[in-house]
Amino acid sequence: LISHDLALIKRYANNMALLYRGELLEFMTNGVDDHLVHPYAQLLAAAVPTAAKKNYRLPEPVVAGDISASGCPFAPRCPLVLHACTHALPPWVEVGSHTDSHAHKTRCCRVGVAIPAPALSHQATVN
Repeated sequence: LISHDLALIKRYANNMALLYRGELLEFMTNGVDDHLVHPYAQLLAAAVPTAAKKNYRLPEPVVAGDISASGCPFAPRCPLVLHACTHALPPWVEVGSHTDSHAHKTRCCRVGVAIPAPALSHQATVN
């Protein structure tokens, strides 16, 4: 199952692999839960459709200039980007406690830092 719809993934999948531009950034095995930590995963979760978030979009690039091909592919759009993110892909980090049957890892040096609340765009209504 390939989807941007995290609600659909939680409903039908036992494992999740989050990719951005072909790079694996976060994964969960034996159960997909709401505890997503990579900024891209958090932004996808924030984009789950509701009436209030009808026109939600991922942020425009926030980093100016060239990004090293070896850096995190999400760095240009990441609201939590650090200088180090633009030059090397962060190492794998274990998220929370895990058992032999459950693993949750991410490639982010800002684990535990929540992204700022996304700005919602509102469409003008025509009367």
